[in-house]
Amino acid sequence: MSGLVVRELSTGLWLWEVVDPAGSGRSVASVYFEAPSHVVLIDPVLPADGGPDRERFLAHLERDLGRVGLPLAVVLTSARGVCDSAFLEERYGATVDGESADERREIISGVGAILLGDGRSGRRIVTIPAHRAVFCGEIISGRGGGALQLGPGCATSLAVEDAQVRLVEKLRAFAPQAILVAHGESVLANGAEAIDSLLGDGQGFV
Repeated sequence: MSGLVVRELSTGLWLWEVVDPAGSGRSVASVYFEAPSHVVLIDPVLPADGGPDRERFLAHLERDLGRVGLPLAVVLTSARGVCDSAFLEERYGATVDGESADERREIISGVGAILLGDGRSGRRIVTIPAHRAVFCGEIISGRGGGALQLGPGCATSLAVEDAQVRLVEKLRAFAPQAILVAHGESVLANGAEAIDSLLGDGQGFV
């Protein structure tokens, strides 16, 4: 059975999942997005090196890069995140952005950010306005049934209730339809209801 699962969410927007290379046994999701100026990979975790899934993934990526004729960019939700950005930079000359910390400016054309807390943590949620989608990386994870929770390791960045509420308010202001996460079940519709689940039952933040 293949360890690579790929889903087209909308034209030019894909979510792929691989088995966690860290050995947790969980799946890890990443995003492919055809932005106006770049092909963008968000928190890209590739299939295991040396396996057929990796070769298949790279073949499709190279085909798509040739089709759209745009350079490759990697956008990270955390500068300290574990992904394959270095490999993609070396092999394809990808630009890598993991530290832009201005919510008023796009990271690159068609891609923005919602900062976690006061921004000093270096973590952010990546926004894709054209598709009314956000990718949360490990900041938020899916609980299933359209519910969300704060991901492991992020509680200290949102240690006070006001910071939690501000994050929810920022997400509500963006009004995403799809809330994509690295771990657990992404929310592909009715994102506003999923945002409410973060605070609604007292279990959203850990």
